This record gives sequence, structure tokens and C-alpha cells, in this order.
Amino acid sequence: MSTNKLARAAYAAYGATTQNRNFRGEPMPAWEDLPELIQRAWHNAAATVAMSAVVALKPPAHPVYPETAANECRHCGFLWPPGMTGERCPGCQQAYMS
Repeated sequence: MSTNKLARAAYAAYGATTQNRNFRGEPMPAWEDLPELIQRAWHNAAATVAMSAVVALKPPAHPVYPETAANECRHCGFLWPPGMTGERCPGCQQAYMS
């Protein structure tokens, strides 16, 4: 499932729980009417929950790469294989220096 679908599903679940009211008790706008920043916040929240679920899964009995070669996030402890690069931890999205 894409992050967009996860974000929309999370937003809909929030609305289903609160009778489609926001934290102020006001009616929730349709997804399409949310400001870009709020949609991005739901995307980040959904991606973080999805990655946390992946991290919670039991690792394979035999790692596909040496554990000493793994990258580990100092913020959340997420491990990812060598060669996977970027500016943020795939687990918590915390910025890090390569």
C-alpha cells in the first residue's frame, strides 16, 4: 500500500472515530481540501507507523549482510543495509549525516 493510501486511510480512521470532527470539535475537511502541510504531516505519520511495523517484524535467522556493515540510526535504532543512502533514517525520518 502506498504512503498516500496509508495517509488517507489514517485520516479516514481518525474521522470515523471522532464523528468527522477535528481536535477543536470542528468538521474535518475532505482530504483534498486539507492544506499541503497537513497532508504531508499525515503522510509522515503514516510512513513512520508503517516503518515501525516493519521494524517490529522478526528479522531473518541469517542476515543477508554482515551485521557489522549495517547502518544504525542513533535516534531510533533502526538498522538498514549498507549501500542504502539518503539524508534521513528510513525508520524515523530523522536527518543524519552520511
